[in-house]
Amino acid sequence: MRPACGNAIGSCGRWSSRRIVRNHQDARLARPIREWLVELGKRAFTAVISGRSVADLQIRIAGAVPHLIGNHGLEGLHAAPQVLRQARETCGAWKRQVENGFSSELARAGVLVEDKTYSLAFHYRIAGRKRAAREAVFMMLAELHPLPRILIGKDIVNVIPAGAPHKGVALLELMHQLNLRAALYVGDDETDEDVFSLSDARIVTARIG
Repeated sequence: MRPACGNAIGSCGRWSSRRIVRNHQDARLARPIREWLVELGKRAFTAVISGRSVADLQIRIAGAVPHLIGNHGLEGLHAAPQVLRQARETCGAWKRQVENGFSSELARAGVLVEDKTYSLAFHYRIAGRKRAAREAVFMMLAELHPLPRILIGKDIVNVIPAGAPHKGVALLELMHQLNLRAALYVGDDETDEDVFSLSDARIVTARIG
């Protein structure tokens, strides 16, 4: 039986280099990394568990990895339809609240809002005053209903429905579905803590950076 390799690329902006790209949509999977993932897939079950949506991952990874889990572990083959429906409805409500009450303030602060269907992301990597932009995001999040779970990344604040499946749950479910006895998980972002904090002897983790 091949071992599992749960490979989480926590910050998609760093796929092309060690530097975060200015626009998150410009992130690309660097050719050496793509080749490495393809070669790794010949030796082990591989997966990418990312904050990006599955649709976004499919475009950027383009078949290099067979198993894709998006939206911080919420979206993928393991996700129940009712969980996805509730997450979609919750994020839709949040988006309306942001557009109706905070869009101008966030724009002035240099914050870009990304709707990933099952989660929202507030990017402030282009903000001239990043600390002020981040504070504006947190002030806005305190007003959202229902209150979200907050995941802080590199120049980004992600929000997902409280109680939604996270990266740790997604990895465990993937191991169950594939009948795997062990996994190696590599991550480089604070959003990977849901896996790093698992108490499971079958999972070996590596924190990059």
